Amino acid sequence: DTITMSSDDDSEDLMVAAATIAAAAVANIGAWYHEPVPLEEPCEVPVFKDSDFKDEILDVHDAQFHEDLRMDKRVFKKLCRILATKGLLRNTRSIPIKEQVSTFLYIIGHNERNRVLQKRFNRSGETISRYFHMVLDAVVALAPLFFQMPNSDTPSEILNDPRFYPYFK
Repeated sequence: DTITMSSDDDSEDLMVAAATIAAAAVANIGAWYHEPVPLEEPCEVPVFKDSDFKDEILDVHDAQFHEDLRMDKRVFKKLCRILATKGLLRNTRSIPIKEQVSTFLYIIGHNERNRVLQKRFNRSGETISRYFHMVLDAVVALAPLFFQMPNSDTPSEILNDPRFYPYFK
């Protein structure tokens, strides 16, 4: 009889321990659930005004310029000059060619979204999109000047060699 009694006591102690653990778990989950979520710190991205653009983007150290636009300053200036002299881009009343091209390069170099560029360059989404497509069209128009299309003629050494026959059936 004493053995049964101690078994009941052990069973009761086990139930109390399990209930205590469950209550503690529920209390911890409740505290975690009701804990206030900290607000995210604002991102420190510079916002450019029209007059600040040249100072902030173009007058940085060469390494930082390359990091921002994925292009050397000298090459960037030459690209802008070529786009202007070929008549593919022009300065507008509100956005110079250098800003148009740098916005384009920033988007393709960092895979940035329009909304991020709106904040960074202090421009509307429509403006960012319009100038992105203008620069894209201008760069595509430059392709024949800088890219040579492959020759479609196959050399006779390859064409008449039986080792390459499976590729020219």
